[in-house]
Amino acid sequence: MDLKNLCHNAHASKGIIGRLTTDEKNAVLLTAADLLINNEESILSANKLDIEYAEKKGMPKGMIDRLAL
Repeated sequence: MDLKNLCHNAHASKGIIGRLTTDEKNAVLLTAADLLINNEESILSANKLDIEYAEKKGMPKGMIDRLAL
């Protein structure tokens, strides 16, 4: 999924999320946390590639710092 679609889907889902109960929202957050933990290696690997690419393209250090996790 590209960034444009991701942003569109996030915007479209805000009404749905607003109608969830606290327990449902907590379940979503816990699922997201589990996904981040379970995919930590691939996320950090992709982040490293992003930082290397930014450095190669001469992105300002402050912007590169924002890419670092």
